[in-house]
Amino acid sequence: MKYIFGPVFSRRLGLSLGIDLLPEKVCTFDCVYCECGRTVIKTDEIKEWVPADEVIKEIREYLEGNSSIDFITITGSGEPTLHSKIGYIIEEIKKITSIPVAVLTNGSLLWKKEIRASLKKADVILPSLNAISEKSFRAVNRPYPYLIPHRIIEGLIALRKEYSGKIWLEIVFVKGINDSEEEILKLKEVIEKINPDKIHLNTVVRPPSENWAKPLTFEEMEKIKEILGERAEIVMPRESKEKKIEDDDLEEKILEMAKRRPLTFEELFNTFNLKPEEISNLLNSLLRKGRIKKEIFEGKAFYSSS
Repeated sequence: MKYIFGPVFSRRLGLSLGIDLLPEKVCTFDCVYCECGRTVIKTDEIKEWVPADEVIKEIREYLEGNSSIDFITITGSGEPTLHSKIGYIIEEIKKITSIPVAVLTNGSLLWKKEIRASLKKADVILPSLNAISEKSFRAVNRPYPYLIPHRIIEGLIALRKEYSGKIWLEIVFVKGINDSEEEILKLKEVIEKINPDKIHLNTVVRPPSENWAKPLTFEEMEKIKEILGERAEIVMPRESKEKKIEDDDLEEKILEMAKRRPLTFEELFNTFNLKPEEISNLLNSLLRKGRIKKEIFEGKAFYSSS
């Protein structure tokens, strides 16, 4: 399928069916840690980047034979709120299924009232806010020129006032860029105004777009968690032995997933109903064919599309 991928195991959402509303890679940011690689088109243009009705058709077809997933997640290889029909797509999904809908967004356009309104029927919105100071914000997110932290923060505060669903705020820390005590205390002050239901603390856990972007240690993340309080949690890879996927076309399924983000052996084991040696055989086959590549990051093997 062209616009949906997975399901994959998400550290925050469990077994999640992904929906990609953008060509690779269209975004308002060019984050140094992004697992999807560098931004190809950095823009704030809101339009129907991919046909909305074709997206809905794929979702409907998939769900006819598959319903054992935790979330349908609008995410992918760019910023989904750049799609002019994201609200329509969410509404149509809700007509098809009772599976909750999540939206992953960098939050850069939430200062626009029409964008906030388009997300109102989602069950969970997971925006990010990585820095408060202008210097750190531009260093980690490398945004479209006119985007500034103050405007993004205003959008997040307005979202909380208008939106009745859950807000899970993510902060991605990059070593030496947005992890100073001063920056963390500024984040704490702003987060109190945003009032999210959860605060997800993350760091560079997959091969980033810039190889100099380095992760924080678990101990450093623990210290940040203590500062930000009881709503904060360090998001770690989530495993599940209960829900696995059986699929006849496994190589193509793995390739669909690998196009969106680098994969680990453990993720594939937790996603598919396979033995470890069967996963190894699949990966080796794809490597021999040159369809995927293997990269070592922080001592761990990741597989992505060639």
